Amino acid sequence: MCGSRRLESPGRRKKSVIVKRSKSFKIAGIGGLAYLAFFALLLGMSSDVDFDFIRRVRAAQGYVELGMPREALEELGALPEASQNRIEAILMRMEILRFLKQWEECATMGQLALGRHGECGGLYLITAYAVRRSQGLERAKALLLSGESVLKEEAMFHFNIACYECQLGNLNCAKERLQRAFALDPKYRNVGKEDPDLTPLRDWLASET
Repeated sequence: MCGSRRLESPGRRKKSVIVKRSKSFKIAGIGGLAYLAFFALLLGMSSDVDFDFIRRVRAAQGYVELGMPREALEELGALPEASQNRIEAILMRMEILRFLKQWEECATMGQLALGRHGECGGLYLITAYAVRRSQGLERAKALLLSGESVLKEEAMFHFNIACYECQLGNLNCAKERLQRAFALDPKYRNVGKEDPDLTPLRDWLASET
C-alpha cells in the first residue's frame, strides 16, 4: 500500500499507506483487499512475529489471486480464534466476499470491524464499496463521510465522495471534492476523466488542467 514519501509519524504512515494501496479497489477493482491485508500485516509486524499467521494470510492472498476463494477461506479458518479479529484477517475475508459478490455480508463485516479498527482509513473505503452495492449510494456516502476525520488528507477519499455526489446529481459538491482530490494528488485528474461515475462532469473535467 506503499508509495508515500512524506515524513510522518509511524502511526500516520501506517494509515496513509493502507489507504493508498486500496486505490486498486476504485480503479481496478481486483485484488485490492488482498494487498491491503498483506501490507497491513507487514506494517504491523513487531519483533515478536507470528510466522504461522503471516504464512496463512499470504497463502489466502495467493488463493484469492488465483480465483480459489474456498481454499482461501480454509487458510483463514485455520487461524487461532485470537487471530480471527486481526485487521489483516478481516480485510482478507472481505476480499473473498468481494470476489464472491456477497456485498451484504461484506458490508456487515466491514461495519462491525470499524467498531474495533476505526483508525484504519482503508476499511472505510472498502466498506463503503460494499455498502454501495448492497444498500445504495446514499448509505455508502454516509458511511464514507463518517471516516472523514481519518481520511481527510487522502485524495482517494475526496475522489470517491465526488463519485457518489456526481451519481446522486450533486454536481457542485462533486466538483468541490474533485478539486480537493486534485490538490492532494494531481494524478486523479486523469483518473477522473476515465471514471464512469463522473460521466456527467466529463466536459468540466476536460477543461480542468
